Amino acid sequence: ALPLTFFDQRRTGELTSRVTNDVTVLQSSLTNNVLPILSQAVTLVGSAAILFNLNWRLTLVVLAVAPPAGIIAGVLGRQIRLATRGVQEGLGEAGVVLEEVLSSPRVVKAFAREPYEANRFAIRIGESLRQALRRARAQAALGPLIGFIGFSALAIVLWYGGHEVLAGRLSIGSLLAFIIYLSLIVGPLISFVGLYSQIQAARAAGERVFALLDEPISVGDDAHLPALPPIQGAVAFDHVTFAYEREADPEGKADPKAPPVPATRQTVLRDLDFSIQPGQVVALVGPSGAGKTTTLSLLLRLYEVESGTIRVDGIDIRGVSAASLRAQLALVPQEPTLFGGTIADNIRYGKLDATDDEVRAAARLANALGFIEALADGMNALVGERGVQLSAGQRQRIAIARAILRNPRILLLDEATASLDNESEALVQDALNRLMVGRTTIVVAHRLTTVERADAILVLNHGAIVERGTHDQLIAQGGLYARLYTRNFEDMVDDVGMNAEVATVTASRE
Repeated sequence: ALPLTFFDQRRTGELTSRVTNDVTVLQSSLTNNVLPILSQAVTLVGSAAILFNLNWRLTLVVLAVAPPAGIIAGVLGRQIRLATRGVQEGLGEAGVVLEEVLSSPRVVKAFAREPYEANRFAIRIGESLRQALRRARAQAALGPLIGFIGFSALAIVLWYGGHEVLAGRLSIGSLLAFIIYLSLIVGPLISFVGLYSQIQAARAAGERVFALLDEPISVGDDAHLPALPPIQGAVAFDHVTFAYEREADPEGKADPKAPPVPATRQTVLRDLDFSIQPGQVVALVGPSGAGKTTTLSLLLRLYEVESGTIRVDGIDIRGVSAASLRAQLALVPQEPTLFGGTIADNIRYGKLDATDDEVRAAARLANALGFIEALADGMNALVGERGVQLSAGQRQRIAIARAILRNPRILLLDEATASLDNESEALVQDALNRLMVGRTTIVVAHRLTTVERADAILVLNHGAIVERGTHDQLIAQGGLYARLYTRNFEDMVDDVGMNAEVATVTASRE
């Protein structure tokens, strides 16, 4: 399993290209070329042995042309390999554009950017074609050049052998036999060179494929560790510091011979220290980029802390398998991910063996059953790619139903109502309130009205806790939280005023 940092720094289209286009090139080469290469190699070695047995002097003359042939094969082989790498990278770049366009058709059409995106795609395909032509030229030159060297060797043998015959040191029959066997080598040699060029192309694709396979495994790939026992839900961050490490060349496009560029580190959490009792609701508040979502990711062990310790019920989460830890947690993100399939499939993702009755019960608690039953196919309705057939509020309620079905001891809410309208927010907030009962809950929110009733509020700024307390205590302090709350309240008043103006205009038109 690859770590989350790997996916954070790479594009979906590029990865898709590697596991489709590159694997196809590698598989085709291995399937079609391995046996012919072995066959040609055996033929060449056997013929060389026969030639050496017939006349070792003439054989040495033939072998004298091997160094220039090797140099030509090495130079052109490298060009073929680099050009193939360029072809595959061009296809990967085109795949990135294609994936972005297909995943955001509404944005492309809304801004009338079809010609722009078509041009982006054409540029990348054009670069791939340019590299393909460069590879074709190198492949076309390799065979004739090696063939020329082979026939040059034959001409040298005729000249030297004729001289030996005239000197009486070699019979005409031996010379003819040697030439016949030598001519038998030229054909397999040219075929071997053609296979060599294909192997070089496959090598470039293989380098891209094996670069993925050589990636370090995820911190969560730790099935050998003991499972986390059933927990009550106590959480403690003990002086936790964390930094994102960003690779300089995550997709491996730099020249392999160039000096490596060191990765950069960005510290996002500094000496984070707090504890949560089972059943408590704790809110994380702060400006964008303060480290709130990263805190949830560390608790899920999607990333490894740089220093400090995270404990659940007093147990260091690095000492248990990540799967057993995550089995007792549930995340409801701001933008829930729905998979292509039915509504029931997406809810059941929280518990794969859930019965139909359990799925319906979870949907009911999430305030989702009403709109589901209003659909023609009900639970069997297809949600479309990424849930495009549903509204934002409906997608969020399905995500909540998924979390309810999981029945977690610790609930993580990451901006769960930030992008919803007032009506949808009310339904989602009601569903969240039901889900939070009896569970340890960590809430990340920009809308501060959703955290007023939290047992404790932690205010983060630049990766550190700068304030902590209840809503009333923090308002009384008049610090960052109070300023954020005041600004948030003013925005709400502005929204209400705007809605009132729209309602007034609409009424006057009627």
